[in-house]
Amino acid sequence: MVDTLRNLERRGSYSELGTLEDLLGQIQQDLQSVYPDQHLRIGEISEHGAPPSLEDEIPSEQMSFWNEFFRFENYGIRAVTRLDGNVGYIDFRFWPDSALVTDRILATMSLLRGVDALIIDVRYHMGGRIEPARLVLSHLFDQPVHFVTSVNRLKDTQVEEWTAAVEERGMLSAVPIWVLTSNETASGGELLPFALKNLGRATVVGTRTRGAGLRAHQVTVPHLGLEMYISHAADVDPATGLGWEGTGVLPDVEVPATDALVRAHLEALEYLAENVTVILPNMKAERDWALLGLRAKLNDQHPSEGELERYTGTFGTRRIRVEDGRLLYQRDSTSSDLSLRHMADDWFMFDSGDLYYVRIHFDVDDSGGVSSLTMAYDNGQKYTYDRD
Repeated sequence: MVDTLRNLERRGSYSELGTLEDLLGQIQQDLQSVYPDQHLRIGEISEHGAPPSLEDEIPSEQMSFWNEFFRFENYGIRAVTRLDGNVGYIDFRFWPDSALVTDRILATMSLLRGVDALIIDVRYHMGGRIEPARLVLSHLFDQPVHFVTSVNRLKDTQVEEWTAAVEERGMLSAVPIWVLTSNETASGGELLPFALKNLGRATVVGTRTRGAGLRAHQVTVPHLGLEMYISHAADVDPATGLGWEGTGVLPDVEVPATDALVRAHLEALEYLAENVTVILPNMKAERDWALLGLRAKLNDQHPSEGELERYTGTFGTRRIRVEDGRLLYQRDSTSSDLSLRHMADDWFMFDSGDLYYVRIHFDVDDSGGVSSLTMAYDNGQKYTYDRD
């Protein structure tokens, strides 16, 4: 890179650039032509600087800005919840300094105690420091695990990074895990899918991650008002010595990032249906209900008007008919028609969001004809009406 810039300068490549912005843009482009390092950049010193470590000595007004930024963004923890079927879900967006986020991550992981499966969402994770990732990983293994080796060219060191002895280490060690990724998953955000996939601990769902696998340090030139970020280290797989720089992390299940949560949730529930032996009635009802809803979201089949005709008829007081390519449901002669939307197989749901808690299944006899209509509710109750 140094040789390239010097050669271009000797040729006068920069002499005609009239503004600092043009000059820095060209230098950035020339540096990237040697190697497309996504952390390497040069520019004017930004008003608030890079996200600080608490050990950094920075002006109080910058620290105030970052404290407010972290608070507003909830320190990178966008969401933690229980999805239908007792599947835990966490959405991480960045890793701030561990002193800021340790207690929050410990609390977040503790909230997931008792889930039967876990989905970790890093589709929009922009990176950060290694310590928060270590804390998360420490809850997912019941024994110390060497998850990456940090190779530092600046210090000429290779440091083994291990999970930590947190109070609740291994709390989720028996829980199956899915990690969601996208092309926006960058830098330190790629660490979790990288390590968990290499260790055989999780299924990665989504698209290839960004491939920004180096670490950079900041260099400032105050009298010129410039700052530069120069890569000096990388985290690599202990088994292969390879990192994710330039390659990213490939998903085990490749789907559009927008479909990754639905697909992972569906896979988690299908796994639980096959592998969990102790099932209470409410557990089965909730999982079956969620499975059908998730399959419907991924179902791109739309029955034609001719195919919908097989469901028409009278079922007790209920009447089903087709109009303008839609299947319509009428509860009785005094009720208005309600539009039905196909879910999967012979299942339908109401277009009206007010009736989210009920679905309709058309029961088929041995001859393939529709013999009855079953109203199924999200609490497990079912009511069947024979076709007249």
